[in-house]
Amino acid sequence: MATREGGGRGGGRPPLRVGRTQEYRMGRETQLLAAEGSPPVSLFVLCGDRFEAARLFRSGGLSVRMARVEGHPVSMASCAVGNHHWMLSRDALVARLDARVFVFEMPGFFYAVVGGGGAERKCATLAEIFSRFCSYHDLSTTQQGIPINMQIRTRVITN
Repeated sequence: MATREGGGRGGGRPPLRVGRTQEYRMGRETQLLAAEGSPPVSLFVLCGDRFEAARLFRSGGLSVRMARVEGHPVSMASCAVGNHHWMLSRDALVARLDARVFVFEMPGFFYAVVGGGGAERKCATLAEIFSRFCSYHDLSTTQQGIPINMQIRTRVITN
């Protein structure tokens, strides 16, 4: 297994900065983002019609990885907070509500990822990754996002 520093390719987009790439016999796995440290990234489960209950589900380091199978147009991106992993897909809705708050849906649940303090650059990279692999919408700068933004920020960040 070899390790190298790599760069991503995107149709008309600037290359995504990546970390280490590990090569395997059948393909490679690339770390797109790693956020470790204090304070940790928090993953909340949002419940209720207006997300009136936000429960801390996991906290810890954030990791985003992409796996590619050599010789096939198959790739998969996955995200993890602590020991909870999920796949990123084009049909998964992800909304940015604040500089550090992302909300996304998975079957049966809505989740919120809240970045630790001082993580603006990593959150910008995370937004770029979500825009490439998910159905991403930035509501942090639109009038439509303000009411729900205030609701989520109040409930998630203060809990």
